[in-house]
Amino acid sequence: MTTRKVTHSQPGQLALFEELAGVDVDEPAVPDVEGTPVAPRSVEDVGAGGQGGDSRAAAGHAGATRTPSLAVDVPAQGDGAPAPPALAAAAGATPSPATRARRVRPFGTADAAAPAQPRTPPSPSATLDQAIPQYLEALGINRSQHTVKSFELDLRLLRGQLGNRAVGVITTGDLRQFIAWVRVTRQNKDNSLRRKVATLKNFFGYLRDEGYLTASPADAVPYPEVQFALPEFLETDAAERLVAVTEGNPFWRALIVLMLDTGLKRDEVLALRVADVYLQPIQGGESYVVVRETDAAKRLRTRRVPVTERLYDALQAYDAAQPREGGESRVFDISIRGVNFIVEVCGQRAGVVTSKPRLTPQVLRETFAVTRMRLFVAEERQRRQEAWTDEQLQLLTLKHDGDLLRLLGLKDDPDTAQKYRQLAGNGE
Repeated sequence: MTTRKVTHSQPGQLALFEELAGVDVDEPAVPDVEGTPVAPRSVEDVGAGGQGGDSRAAAGHAGATRTPSLAVDVPAQGDGAPAPPALAAAAGATPSPATRARRVRPFGTADAAAPAQPRTPPSPSATLDQAIPQYLEALGINRSQHTVKSFELDLRLLRGQLGNRAVGVITTGDLRQFIAWVRVTRQNKDNSLRRKVATLKNFFGYLRDEGYLTASPADAVPYPEVQFALPEFLETDAAERLVAVTEGNPFWRALIVLMLDTGLKRDEVLALRVADVYLQPIQGGESYVVVRETDAAKRLRTRRVPVTERLYDALQAYDAAQPREGGESRVFDISIRGVNFIVEVCGQRAGVVTSKPRLTPQVLRETFAVTRMRLFVAEERQRRQEAWTDEQLQLLTLKHDGDLLRLLGLKDDPDTAQKYRQLAGNGE
C-alpha cells in the first residue's frame, strides 16, 4: 500500500501557517478505475455531496492525527458578506494547488500560471469585470494597500448588485439604488456610506479620465450628511456643586478644578509634571499649564493652557498641603482608575445626573469646551450690537473656533467647533 504525506491546513491560511500547523499522516491512496493509485480528491474536487479521501480525514479516521485549529484572519468579503465557498471548506481538507492559488489571488487578477490577459481598450462596452482590475492596478500606484483593499471590497458589492454590466450603461439611478441598498439592507452607517460614495466617484472618475466614459454617473451621487453626536456636559450649577464637594480635600479639589478649567484629558492630567505648571501671582503675570503629548493621546497636540483664578487657588492649596520635589515629579501621583474613582464619587456626592451610570473625566473636558465657547459667543453678540460688519464678525468667529480647538489640542475642524457652538446656544 502506498502512502502520501498530507498537510492539514486551515482555509485561507498563508503558507507559513500551513507549514506550522501541518502534520504527517499515513493515508491510503485511492485507486482509480484502472487500479493505479491516485491521491484522494480535495473537498473542492469532490463537491458538496461527493465522497473522497479527505472526507475520511475530516471525520477523524483512526490513522489521522488532529491538529489544533489556528485563529486565522480570513479576508472580509465586504461588510459581513459570506465567504466564498472555497473559504468555507472543512478544516483539515487538503485544497488543490489551483484552489490555493485562487484563495490568495487578488480580485480580478489571473492565476500565476496563466498567461497575462490583454489590457481592455477604453470603451463604454467594457464590463465591470474588465474595468475594475485595471482601475485597482492604477490605484495601487499612489495609494496604500489598505485603501486599495477598501475600494476593492466596495466595488465587489457594486459588481454583485449590478452584475457584469457594461460601464457605459450604468446610470446615476443605478448608483443611487446601490447606496440605498447598502444603507437599508446592509445597514451601513454614515461613515461607511461616505466611503462607498467616495469609491464610486473615484472609480467612475477614472473611467471618464481614461476614455471609457464621456461623463461620470457618480458625480450626481450625494454624500450622506455628517451626523455627529453632541457631547454631554455639565451646566454651570452642576459644575459648581461638583467643585463644592471637594472642600477639605486639596488633592481632589485641584484635580477636579484642573479638568473643568483647562479641558485636559485624563491621560494628559496624569502626564503633568511639576515643571509643567507655571504659577505667577495673579497681578504679577500669566499663569499657565504646559500640556505634553502622551502615548495614550497622540492625536492631541502639545499646547499651553491659561490658569484661571479658581485653578490658581486650588493648585496653590494643593502644593502647600502636599509639596513635591523635583521638576519631573508628577503633579498627581495617581492611576487611571484613581482618576475615574475621584470623578465618579464627586459626581455622586454632588448629585450630578448624566446619561451614563457614572460621571466620567470626558464630561468635564466637554464642560470646559462648552463653557469657553459660550464666552466666545457672548463676545460675538456684543460685537454685533456694536455694528461690526459681517466680514469682521466672520473673522472673529473663525478666530474663536480656532482658539477653542487649540485649547483642546485638536486639529482645525469646522464640524468639531460647530457642535460646541450648537451646545453653547448659538442658534442664529
